[in-house]
Amino acid sequence: MQKKTHGKPNAWVMPAPAPNDLIVKDGEAISMGDTTFYAYITPGHTWGTTSYVMDVKEGKNTYRAITIGGLGLNAIDGPEQVEAYISSVDRIKRMVNDAQHPISVHLTAHPFSNGLIEASERLKTRQPGQVNPLVDAKSLLEQLDALRAGAVKRLERERVQMGSH
Repeated sequence: MQKKTHGKPNAWVMPAPAPNDLIVKDGEAISMGDTTFYAYITPGHTWGTTSYVMDVKEGKNTYRAITIGGLGLNAIDGPEQVEAYISSVDRIKRMVNDAQHPISVHLTAHPFSNGLIEASERLKTRQPGQVNPLVDAKSLLEQLDALRAGAVKRLERERVQMGSH
């Protein structure tokens, strides 16, 4: 629970963090029940951003899904963080295009950012034999391309700002 003190700088007081139950390394698997999640460090949104990949099932079909830890460029502390973000986007693109285990489902934490809400609505009227609208690697790649393009522009601005100090 956050407590606010009025009128002072840094007025938000954060509670002490909960103790760690588990520390996961990059690429390490976490299993819960019959589901295995893979944790991938994808810094940039924040330095500690982690994304998770898992298999999701629909009937006899299995798809690889990702929840990207952060899509936005906020709280940036300089060009190095934007470079890390670009590297993370490139890494995720390689995962989407992986020949053995391609990612085709983007389960975003911000469903407005990729049409997830509309896709879930299309599930209600989907006809037998139609592809699940959540299975959409092409749209994920397009979103990653747009995020990368925006990050390249942000990197230019960050470098200019660093040069002006």
